[in-house]
Amino acid sequence: YLYSVNTYSDTVSAFAINAASGVLTEIPGSPFAVAEAPVDVLVGMDDIPAGISQGPYNLHVHPSGNFLYVSQWMSASLSAFKIDQTTGALKLVDGNAFKADPHPYDLITTPSGKFIYSMHWVMNTIVTFEVDDLSGKLQRKGAAGLEVIGQAPTDAWYDEDNNFIYFANYYTHNIVSYKVNTDSGELQFQHSIPARNGPRSLDFRFAPEVARYKSRNLATISDKDKQLALVKFDAANNQWKKSSSAKLNGNPKALAFDDVNHLLYTVTQNPNQLLAYEISADASLKLLSETPVDLPEPPSAIDIGRNGLVIYISSAEKDRLLIYERHPETGEIKEWPESPRTTDHYPMQVKLEPAGRFAYVLSAKSGEVNGYRYRSG
Repeated sequence: YLYSVNTYSDTVSAFAINAASGVLTEIPGSPFAVAEAPVDVLVGMDDIPAGISQGPYNLHVHPSGNFLYVSQWMSASLSAFKIDQTTGALKLVDGNAFKADPHPYDLITTPSGKFIYSMHWVMNTIVTFEVDDLSGKLQRKGAAGLEVIGQAPTDAWYDEDNNFIYFANYYTHNIVSYKVNTDSGELQFQHSIPARNGPRSLDFRFAPEVARYKSRNLATISDKDKQLALVKFDAANNQWKKSSSAKLNGNPKALAFDDVNHLLYTVTQNPNQLLAYEISADASLKLLSETPVDLPEPPSAIDIGRNGLVIYISSAEKDRLLIYERHPETGEIKEWPESPRTTDHYPMQVKLEPAGRFAYVLSAKSGEVNGYRYRSG
C-alpha cells in the first residue's frame, strides 16, 4: 500500500499497489479524514484554503506496518491510524488527536517502534511520544519539547546500528546528532556540524570503510612581517608545508576560517580593515575583493557564523561588537544596520557555538563572558 498526505483537504489518500505492474488503485473509503484538534497556529500557511483546520503535513508508517501517523501543522497535533492489513484502509485509533508542540513538520520512529519523534519547524523542538504497540495510541513524554540545537528541524535519519538520530535544521544550516536512550526515548545531544544553505532532507550511503580527512589547512599571521600564510598538511608525507602567503598593509590581529565556503578572513589594525581570501583546491590564497572592508574602529578578534554569511568582529578599544554580512551570491560584505553592538570591558575574543545560535564575547578587563543570541531575521 501507498499513502499520501493531502495538506489542503485534511485527509490521507490510500492506494493499493499492483505487485506486477506497479499501478495504483485507490482503496475504497479513500481519502480518509485526519483526526480533528483545535486550531493552534503561530505561523499560518499563506495559501491554505478556507476551512482547513488541521493541515496534515507529513506521515510516517510504524515499523510494524500496523499504524500510520500524521503531523498536523495547523492544530499542533498528531493523528494515529490503524492500517487494515487485508485492505490497506485506515481507521483512526481511540484517543485522537494527540497533542504535540505548534507546527509539527515531520516524524520519525525508532526501529523498534517504541517511540516516535515529531519535529517542530517554528518552535525548534522535538517532542517524544511512546507508542502502545497493541492500540497504536501515543503517550507524550514530558510537557515541554526538547529544544533542538538549531532552528527549523525538517527531516531526520536514524542510525540503527548505533542508536543515533540526525536532524537537519533548515534555518541554521546545520545537522545535529542525538544519542537515543532505547528504554526511555530520551535524546542526548552529541554533535553539530555545518551544512549548506537550507538542508531539508537526509539520507545515508554506507561506505566499505570509514572516511578520513585527506588534507588540512593551517593559517598563521605575523604582526612583525605583516603577512598571512597558509600551511597545508601533506597526508602522504605526514608533514606541514607552506603553500601560499599574502602581504598585508596593516598589522594582522586575528583570523577565522569559513569552512563551508572555503574562505579565510583576517582583520588588521593601522589601517583597520577586514580582508577575505578564497582558498583554492591547491591551498593558494586569492583576495575575494581587491578593496578591503574598512572598519570603523580597531579590531581585536573575528569569528564566522550562520553558514559563513555573518562575520563578528570584536573591538577591545571601543567595547563594541561589529557585525557584517556577506552576500551569498555576490560575495559583497556589508555592515549590518544594527551594528555595532555595545559589549562590556575590553572584548578580546568572540566565538560562535557550532549551530550558530549564540555568540560569546570574552571581556578581558571584567573577566566576564557575555552571550548573544541570534535573532531570526
